Amino acid sequence: VPSRAGTYTLRAVWKDLDPSVAEVKLAGGSASQDLTLRRPQRPAEIQNLDFEGHGPDPGYIVGWKKWGTIDGICEQGKTIFADTTTHGGTRFLHSGSGSNTKSGGVFQTVTVPPGKRHRFSGWFRTMQVGGEKGQTATRFGIDPTGGDDPAAKSVVWSAFAWHEGSWKEAYTEAAAKGKQITVFIEFQQIQGNEWNANWVDDVALTPAD
Repeated sequence: VPSRAGTYTLRAVWKDLDPSVAEVKLAGGSASQDLTLRRPQRPAEIQNLDFEGHGPDPGYIVGWKKWGTIDGICEQGKTIFADTTTHGGTRFLHSGSGSNTKSGGVFQTVTVPPGKRHRFSGWFRTMQVGGEKGQTATRFGIDPTGGDDPAAKSVVWSAFAWHEGSWKEAYTEAAAKGKQITVFIEFQQIQGNEWNANWVDDVALTPAD
């Protein structure tokens, strides 16, 4: 803290924690002030579960956080895979590539009753031209500890699956270890085939007990 007399605003920030702010009045000399960083309040249900909420570009994924190189939320008929329609509404989560790969996914953390078992489900489809079938696939995950690392061993995943030509439902289940769980959607494109594409739409988080 500066030694000059006056009123100073202290602000502490760290990663995804809510910032902490405090004012300190200093008459001279030095002073100290404790600041507490807390985890942000999480919604009690999945936000933008139908992917109709959108921003100025596909990568602006309302309600979700993104990792990897997936495209994001796209409008049906507005991608190079124009013949693919949504499961519902006019938009879906999408990743499409030609002669390269776009893997990754999205996640969000929600508040749930501790110990309660939940099912995270969603509708998916894939398309692949070239390579071995299954190189382009999708899976759903739950981290019952509320962590946000898709590579964590605590994440309970469904098997990677591919399904072409129509929508298919997949799900995974886990019991919450605390007051929060994190749900994940992952797109996998292993090889830069002539074409690779993943779509997900209309996800849901429901009690499984």
